[in-house]
Amino acid sequence: MDDHASGSRTNAAPPSPSGSTSTAGIVWRNGQPVLQMQDAVVETVVTHTTRTTTSFAPISLPRLPDPDHLPIPTHLPAEIYPLATEPIPEDMKFFAMHIGGQRVIVQEDGTPAGPSQMLPLETGGAGWRRTMQSSGFRNEMPRVGLAGALSGMKGKEAVKDMRKRPLSFTRAGGPSTAPTPPVTGVRGQSPPRKRVRGLDETHPRDGALLSPLPSPEQEASSSSKAKQASASSSPKPKQKPNVGSGNELAALFSLPTLVTQFETLPDKLQQHVMMQFLRRSRMPTIQRLTSFAAIALKRDFITTLPHELAVQILRCVDTQTLARSTRVSQKWKRTIDSERAVWKQRLVDDGLWQGLGTEEEEEGLMKQRMEVLRWHGRIMPKGGTPSEEELMDMPSAGPYPTFSTSMEPEMAIPLKHVYRRRYMAEQNWLNRTPTHRSFPGQGMNVVTCTQFDRDKIITASDDHSINIYDIQQGSLKRRLDGHEGGVWALEYRGDTLVTGSTDRTVRVWDLETYEEVHTFHGHSSTVRCLQIVEPVLDEATGEYMPPYPMFVTGSRDSSLRVWKLPKKGEPRCNTYVSLRTMRAGFELNLQNEDGIEEILKPEDNPFHLHLLAGHSQAVRAIATYGRLCLSGSYDCTVRVWDIIKGTCLHVLTGHEARVYSLVYDRFRNRCASGSMDNTVKVWDVATGECLHTLSGHTALVGLLATSPNYLVSAAADASLRIWDANTDSLKHILGAHGGAITCFAHDETKVVSGSEGSIKLWDIRTGQYIRELVVGIQSVWQVVFKDNILVAATSRAGATVFEIFDFGELDDCSGLDDARLDGYAKPAWERDDPREPQAYQFDD
Repeated sequence: MDDHASGSRTNAAPPSPSGSTSTAGIVWRNGQPVLQMQDAVVETVVTHTTRTTTSFAPISLPRLPDPDHLPIPTHLPAEIYPLATEPIPEDMKFFAMHIGGQRVIVQEDGTPAGPSQMLPLETGGAGWRRTMQSSGFRNEMPRVGLAGALSGMKGKEAVKDMRKRPLSFTRAGGPSTAPTPPVTGVRGQSPPRKRVRGLDETHPRDGALLSPLPSPEQEASSSSKAKQASASSSPKPKQKPNVGSGNELAALFSLPTLVTQFETLPDKLQQHVMMQFLRRSRMPTIQRLTSFAAIALKRDFITTLPHELAVQILRCVDTQTLARSTRVSQKWKRTIDSERAVWKQRLVDDGLWQGLGTEEEEEGLMKQRMEVLRWHGRIMPKGGTPSEEELMDMPSAGPYPTFSTSMEPEMAIPLKHVYRRRYMAEQNWLNRTPTHRSFPGQGMNVVTCTQFDRDKIITASDDHSINIYDIQQGSLKRRLDGHEGGVWALEYRGDTLVTGSTDRTVRVWDLETYEEVHTFHGHSSTVRCLQIVEPVLDEATGEYMPPYPMFVTGSRDSSLRVWKLPKKGEPRCNTYVSLRTMRAGFELNLQNEDGIEEILKPEDNPFHLHLLAGHSQAVRAIATYGRLCLSGSYDCTVRVWDIIKGTCLHVLTGHEARVYSLVYDRFRNRCASGSMDNTVKVWDVATGECLHTLSGHTALVGLLATSPNYLVSAAADASLRIWDANTDSLKHILGAHGGAITCFAHDETKVVSGSEGSIKLWDIRTGQYIRELVVGIQSVWQVVFKDNILVAATSRAGATVFEIFDFGELDDCSGLDDARLDGYAKPAWERDDPREPQAYQFDD
């Protein structure tokens, strides 16, 4: 202690017990680490400054025990340690390495050894190496954990040897020596008493621990071997790293302790150490660690986030990713399948949303089919078995459709099936080449009308025949004879077929028995057009209109007639049977006094409802919906009728020539008519006002069709025009045909058109020509498509040929695409409707 004058300060420190300045830190003494504490300095200021330095004796730190094995840390909570129990990749559970000059197979603790993990043995010499498959007793190489492999190298002699050899540490670049640990195998044998090969001298930085230094003899031996190697002309193969001496072995010994104690380190220290490891890691190591750590970074946002946010995220996912997401887990699948907003967004983003309530209608159809499948045991009902009332509403007669695979316990929401059907249909039709087959038709006459389903094709021709073909085999199933003139109108629902002919009759057929069940007279000229009208729910009144199915016929006698569609099982209405005897269930040919059979008048026919008279020339086209019927005539007018009351509501005038085509837009309560004056007029059905006149065609507009967002017109000028149904503006002109358009069909994604020599496929949204479906034909009379099937009636070398195009299945094995399901549940309008005539409830 030194005393100075007042106001002065002196710093003094006594020498340390060792006689040199003490430095804090970890030092190595007597074979173990020692923590050297920093000298404590206490300053006391009174009048004079007094500085007292106290030196502390070194404190020995407890030496961490070396673990015998490294188990999976199952004791760590997964919330804090997300990768604690994550299994390592299969190819990392076993790996071979050289430790102490011996080859050892290291495996993860707890991993059983199987035949698939056998590693090949290697042997080699100067300039050669050979790999041999292990067999026999050599196949039983040591398979131990990393900690076990290292602990086996630390025998008692190794511990004694390390204690005898002095240890020194390098501070600020000073050289020192460190003991060389012995090298031993892991097969339980005594370690060989050999010197470790010499190593090149290393210069550690920043006080790092030096690797064991070689002896002078080892240096001489290694230098002589190096000279011999350089003098040799034969190249040596690249040797695998041999972790068996020097810094490598010292680091290897510290790994088990570091791994077992790493979890106790603070987060910042863990991060710092890991960053140092990554800085010194090669690219394969970084790539493997990245894929392994990515497991912990994955988050189940559907479960974690609020449901509303998860749905908003799913709405932004594309279709392919959404499909893959359903395979992540059952919860993801249920969430995705049950969210209507997700599938609505997919419809909008993919351009498949039609609007105007069409999606709701298809959803209702899907729900109805789901209920049919549930009722018949294909899907178990969510609420248990169906009630007796529900079972009574279902038809008891089969057969019911069968499917190749079992149904899922619970189906997705209907809108997902709507999206699936539309998406697959668009992809198949526009991006896939269809399978094509053809079969010959009957005769050489013109095919006037065609309708088909998944089982049959029904066609009519101008030779008075009606032919039914098997759509799969292409064979003729049945020919319906009865008409005495060409058949120009045909339509069927279920098993009821209605046809109109030039013989001025309307005939009703049973497609189950292939019999003619009714013949209706009343028209005095050719029956040129007819349509079946099914009941539609009137939103204003909440009632179905018409109350039961009807059909309307239009004739060249300038009149229309409204008929009730006969129900299966009703008494036969023969031409020569009176009303009285028909109601009594007897058939009696009535003759007048001259013996001539009398024809039953329409007024006496119980199926005849109304005569719609008003046109002055032939009725060429009709369109019906609900209680409305529109008719286009050669008198250049369009008339709007109420088929329930049998009255005319409006007469639409404006065309300057005959009206040849007519369609009704039920979404906007409008109609469009095509005329020989080369124009298309759009009318407001409610007021009878002409809204637009669409010009552009240069010849007769003989064909019109409408869909929710498009109006398509085809003319004899060899072109089709696509109009926007919302604005009535022209969108596209399809003009690749070389002759008049004889037929076409379209929906919201495509147009199929037929003309002399070809059938073409178009994208309706872009107007782009997609492909030629068939060439080398003379005429195309009819083209119709449904779902994935297109049927065309053509003429080749003067003979009728039917072309069938299959664009791929739309069904996902759920069975919901089977249209036959629609016939198994009674329609809502048919269930105990008091307004239904007694004759229509005949078989109830």
